[in-house]
This record gives sequence, C-alpha cells and structure tokens, in this order.
Amino acid sequence: MSNDRITMLVTLDVGRGDTELFKRLSKELAEAVESNEPSTIGYEWFLDEAEETCILVESYPNSESLLLHLDNVGAKLGPILEAAPLSQLLVLGSVSQKASEVLAGFGAKIIPLYAGFQR
Repeated sequence: MSNDRITMLVTLDVGRGDTELFKRLSKELAEAVESNEPSTIGYEWFLDEAEETCILVESYPNSESLLLHLDNVGAKLGPILEAAPLSQLLVLGSVSQKASEVLAGFGAKIIPLYAGFQR
C-alpha cells in the first residue's frame, strides 16, 4: 500500500488570544496559500460559533509539498500562533525524515496510514 498524501489537523485555541487579529490573519494566509501553492490539495479553516476553537485541515500530496508550504508560511506563523495558540497538531500519513524533524518543532503527533485508500 503506497499513499504519500498527508493530512494535518491543527487545533488552535482562539479563545486564549486575540480573536479579531486571528480572523484577519487566517483569512489572509488562506488567500496566500490558495494563490501561491498549487500543490496544496486543501487548506480549510473551521471556527466554532463561540469563536473559541479553530480547526485547520491541510492536505498535501507528499512531504515535499508540506515542506514547501511550511517554508512559505514560516514568517506568518508567529503572529497567528500568538493570536491563537496551538493546542494540537495531528499529522496523518507517512512523512519524510526531514518533514518529521520540522514537525517535531511544533510538537506534532504523526500517525501513519494503517489501512484504506483514497480515490
């Protein structure tokens, strides 16, 4: 079974930060990723009604695309994480050693694919 696709589930604690700043920065980042990263499969921000928790769902075809994304957004992550601290980072799929090392800096939990497929 070979599937290089990677999905990241990022949970941000919006309620502990600056909600309005977070909303502005996250929309700007979503637009930048859509415009500048054609290899990113999906990049969706979900915000609960109370504006306490945000779940960011990111999808990449492989580790190289994930690393490219992190290079592109690196400078913008600090302000967003100050506005809404990172609560959890789950990485679903098998990642390269280099991607694993970079993600470890964010405290990521990497869970490799066990069974199944995507069409």
